[in-house]
Order: sequence, then structure tokens, then C-alpha cells
Amino acid sequence: MSNKIKGVILGIVSFLIVTMSLLHIFFPPKSNDAIDHKKTYKKIIQKRDNGNIKLIEGFNEEIKTIQNRDSIVKLAMKLSVDYKNHYENSRTELRQYTKKKAQINIDHSFRGRSSFRLWVFMFGIVILGLFFACKSLYHDITIGSTFRMHFISFSGIFVSLFWLIHLIFLTHKDFDRSNYFMLILICALLSAIFTYFFVKYYSYKDAIIKNLLKFILRVKTIHVHELGVKSLFAERVGVKISDEEKKVDDLLDEFDSDLKETIKDL
Repeated sequence: MSNKIKGVILGIVSFLIVTMSLLHIFFPPKSNDAIDHKKTYKKIIQKRDNGNIKLIEGFNEEIKTIQNRDSIVKLAMKLSVDYKNHYENSRTELRQYTKKKAQINIDHSFRGRSSFRLWVFMFGIVILGLFFACKSLYHDITIGSTFRMHFISFSGIFVSLFWLIHLIFLTHKDFDRSNYFMLILICALLSAIFTYFFVKYYSYKDAIIKNLLKFILRVKTIHVHELGVKSLFAERVGVKISDEEKKVDDLLDEFDSDLKETIKDL
């Protein structure tokens, strides 16, 4: 596979990682069942309120025809019983509504989150943090930053991997359990250490290649020109190199020093 194709693939993957959190807009926040079921709530409340109004209106109509006290007491007791029955029926319907709503939400949830849409959003944010933490670590190593800067990037990798493992393998209910919490911490720490040395290995590898290329460029543009061209020209035309110009021995020493410095960094 050519470097051009690799670069295109790497660019596409990087773009998808950076923009992954935006993909959540293509998934519905609520299921169609949840939307349809929510419409029944108003009907239940309206039925309850209409029943209460009907009971009061019936009581007012009957009390107009009653003259003695005992009949009024009986009518009031009947109203109390009818209201209690109506109230219990309404509560039963609301319990059934709530129970069905909970089941619909469970069916629509994903890995302990309310929806796949929310899971994709959270996963995209975590992956984005992991991507830039690894990128920061790679940059810190290649420019020769101190371990303190490496530690900041390493901390970002650790936190990102913690939430990544939590999103994939655990749910919110598992988060309160200490054994799961310790397990995820250990896994995230080991993964972060592996990622640190993995990035460090490839960053050093790239740095070595860059240093070698720079050395080859210096050999071509500086050492060969000064050492080869000048000395050859001087020998052919018989021109004596002045004390102010660099002698061949000095040029050889500079080339040898540059070579040793390059090898030392490998």
C-alpha cells in the first residue's frame, strides 16, 4: 500500500474520530412507541377530571331534591365511596401507564444509557479526547518535552480510556459497585501505559527517520560542497586555501562530529 493511500485512509479515520459525536443527530432521541404512548397520558388525566366533575354535578343535582338531614348524609357517603372508587381506578390506569412507559424506555435504551443516540454522543466525545491526548503525547515526545508534559497527556489517555471501557462494557448501575470500579481503573491504567509506550515507540521511530533525513540533507548541501568541491577545485587549479577558510581537516572533523551527534540521538 502506497504512502498516498495510507495518508488518505489516515485522514478519513481521523475525520471520523473527530466528528463522531456529531453522528448522534441521525438517531432518534425517543422511540415511536414512546411518542405514541405519551399521547395517552392526557386522555387518562382528562378521563379522571371528567369523572370528578360528573360526580360533583350528580351530587349537586340530587341534593336539590332532598329535604331531610339523613338523606343528605347518605348522599354524601355515597359521593365519598364513588369518588374513592373513581380515584383508585384512575391511579390504576396511571400505574399501568408508568409501567409501560418504563418498559418502552428500557427497550429504547442502550448499554445503560437512555438511547443509542446518547451513547453515540458520549462515545464520540470520549474518542475525541483519546485522539487528542494521543496526538498531544506524540507531539510532546517528538519535540523532546519533559516527562511532566508527557504525564499530562498520559493522564488524558487514562481518563479517556476509563470512560471508553465504562461505555462499552459497563452501565450506570455497575458504576456504584466498588469491584467494577476497581476493575475498570486497573484496565484503564494498563491500557494507558500500553498506549503511552506504543505512541512513544512510533514517535521515536519517526524522530529517528527525520534526524537521518536531516543528516543526509546536511551531507548533501553542506559537507559535500565544502569538503569535496572546495578541496577538489583547489587541487586542480593549484590555489592555496587561505588560513581564513576552513581546511580539509577541519571540515572532516565537523563531518565526524555531526555524524557522532546524529548516531547518539538514534
